[in-house]
Amino acid sequence: MATVEELAGQESVQRWYNYYSQHWGAPPDWDFKLQALARFAQWIGKTPDQMIGECLREVEGGYKKIRVKKRRFYIAKIKEFEESIGGVQGRNWANAVRSFFIHNGVAMSADILK
Repeated sequence: MATVEELAGQESVQRWYNYYSQHWGAPPDWDFKLQALARFAQWIGKTPDQMIGECLREVEGGYKKIRVKKRRFYIAKIKEFEESIGGVQGRNWANAVRSFFIHNGVAMSADILK
């Protein structure tokens, strides 16, 4: 699987960093966030770009639409990932992964798009 440095070069990871920085400033825990995403990517067996590509599809006018079934799949997998780590640490790792999806345009609230 890809290293943290290789992940940092992916389009979806760069988008995450840029949008996060626009809203909150440069993340002081960026290394942690990358490690969490790398661990999740390895756990799921996909690259960050592949995960986002599965969740979004191009529609007319150059827009992207969320694929609801894939979004639900990743919500469930992030929850499993969190539980596999456990405790506060699991929650922190899962929240970093959720941040990645959110800043790439994929809502992570279970109540959205039911």
